[in-house]
Amino acid sequence: MASGSSRPGEELTSKQLAIVRLLVAGRTIKEIAWALGLSDQTVYEHLANIRVRMRARTLAHIAAIAVSAGLAHPDGMPELE
Repeated sequence: MASGSSRPGEELTSKQLAIVRLLVAGRTIKEIAWALGLSDQTVYEHLANIRVRMRARTLAHIAAIAVSAGLAHPDGMPELE
């Protein structure tokens, strides 16, 4: 895995990508956890791993990277049941 050559998001799992998309859509940690059937703590752990993989400093930075890389769009808010 060449760390300098990968694009943001290429190394994310499908679960991590789902979390990123919900984050970009403006969902809270509790809403993300509920939507994906996870605990809040598990979402926090995923977000910590996502920050490392995307080389992001904050949750807002994760969202900005995801939008600029085309991984998520802020208007694409998934509906919660």
